[in-house]
Amino acid sequence: MENVQNTENAEAEAEAEEKIAPVAILSVGKGVIVNGIERKLKEHEIEPVCIETTIEAIKKVENDIILFILYVSESVDEVSGCLDYMRDLVNNTGKGVVVVGPKLEWEELWKQEPGLDIAAWYDKLLDMDAFAGYVKEYISGYAAGKMKKKILVVDDGSDYAKTVRDWMKVKYHISVVSTGEEAIAFLKENPVNLVLLDFDLPDSGGAEILKMLRGDSATKRVPIILLTAVDDKQGVASVLGLDLQGYILKDAEKEKVLARITRFFHTQNMLEFK
Repeated sequence: MENVQNTENAEAEAEAEEKIAPVAILSVGKGVIVNGIERKLKEHEIEPVCIETTIEAIKKVENDIILFILYVSESVDEVSGCLDYMRDLVNNTGKGVVVVGPKLEWEELWKQEPGLDIAAWYDKLLDMDAFAGYVKEYISGYAAGKMKKKILVVDDGSDYAKTVRDWMKVKYHISVVSTGEEAIAFLKENPVNLVLLDFDLPDSGGAEILKMLRGDSATKRVPIILLTAVDDKQGVASVLGLDLQGYILKDAEKEKVLARITRFFHTQNMLEFK
């Protein structure tokens, strides 16, 4: 009898280990939709924890969580008390945040905390199976390092490139090259989500490299933000017609650089999930 009990316990433990549990649902109370999300995730072998939208509640589970599902029932005010903390947590650890709530509140949330990097946006009237599939894919991708956006930094100043890499490596996969020729060769073999391009490269200026990238079928649609040492609005304006996503001053502080990158991906995600 004891051997049978031990076998049953071992099987139960093995089954529990197979369950995926690094997901937290943050909401003010548990209504129909939150209960539905929880139930559907469990059907997909994901055991979420449900917590209140308070900093204290987040701190208790944050070390074990990969993905936070932020549920907004009616108004962003329901979650505003934890947004600053969530921003810092995501920026410092690379954890993910998904927002579920009314589409009318998406922009309001972004206005309140533009530095919070949102991995995905879902309306309240969501397809539960599709959502659970996304969450499971996110967890698997996170474990394999696939959920991080890929950024190529093209800069001839090694110190600056190293600094930017250090700033962004927690949240993004960062590759660095030092010349325009290296950038073009790299991009033809390695797809990326964004290029940060030095406007003053020595071998051929950033403007010339930008024109070359836009003229090549393999790279013409790659999003590009220019890096410039001075506020050269006239020079940057000369290439704005080449589908440029903007520019960042090299003397900008870490917070401003990260916020600019976050804003770019936020805009992309909003278009994707609308």
